[in-house]
Amino acid sequence: MNSCQNCVDGTGMASKFKYVWIPAAVGEPVEELELEQPPGQEVECLLAKLKVHFQERYGSKSKEQMLLQKQELLKNLPEGTHLDDHLLQAVTSQGLVENIALLNNARDLGYVGVNMYVDDDGSIKDAPVNARASELAACCGKPMQVRGDAFIGRIFDNEDEFRRLDFAISEMSSTAGWVKEAARRNGEAAKRAPGGLLYTDERRPRQTEAPPAVAAKDRGNAAFKAGDYCKAVELYTEALSLDGSLLAARNNRAMAYLSLGRAAEAEADCDAVLTQEPRNVKALLRRASAREARGDAERAADDLRAVLAAEPGNRQALEQLARAGSRGGAQDGS
Repeated sequence: MNSCQNCVDGTGMASKFKYVWIPAAVGEPVEELELEQPPGQEVECLLAKLKVHFQERYGSKSKEQMLLQKQELLKNLPEGTHLDDHLLQAVTSQGLVENIALLNNARDLGYVGVNMYVDDDGSIKDAPVNARASELAACCGKPMQVRGDAFIGRIFDNEDEFRRLDFAISEMSSTAGWVKEAARRNGEAAKRAPGGLLYTDERRPRQTEAPPAVAAKDRGNAAFKAGDYCKAVELYTEALSLDGSLLAARNNRAMAYLSLGRAAEAEADCDAVLTQEPRNVKALLRRASAREARGDAERAADDLRAVLAAEPGNRQALEQLARAGSRGGAQDGS
């Protein structure tokens, strides 16, 4: 599948993609919708649209609901963590869109997946149960109770590129090929044993051969997971020598550099990624860690605030800001 299909035409102008709306109210019909995705806004174009929809449908959270959410947020943070009241207010007052991967964008699927998007505050707002969306999720091997309206979309995401592709209303069937594939894969994932996947040789998914740069990056990921950070850096560097535009390799090399205590090199890699993708959350978090390690607390905090602007509930950013605030308070009192 062409990763740029339905994305940008030859003039560089924004193109359109199709997605499906499943209303929670059974009396409302399922609809196929269309939206433009301007270049550079492939991720947020749909999320921004859905935030407005959920706000109009279910309104803002009440004071009681926001208080409950704050309590839940604090309960999930490490004991003793203190968050500034203004930061807590900013996090809980913003509406979020929850992304549920019904069909993961695996490499052997060409990095194409199907997602369900719902109001992250649906339960807190006591939104009605969406029987049709819940049934679809169950057919995909992901049983859950969906609350509020739901939207279904198709994406291409290989860590270097992100594009939204067409998802048509004609694909809204329990017998659709993508639903059957999702059910098979999610069913196998649920049966994972400590030793790994329970595939027989005959049923093992076929893996398409990755380009050399991607293969080197994948070997770097394996080395990183094994704790061999020097080898990981070597393999990520090899990947970049083969394809300097492979942002995932540069982003991951930054993490390996951080693990080796090489903060300056990590920051440089993050700078390069963020030049191309200013809202890359992983790169912002890693650059914040690198800057913090180098004693640049102010600019580290700027990066963390940028993360929260993109993902208001990001736990890592909240914890790092809380730790930085605690250290600053201790220094002021000394």
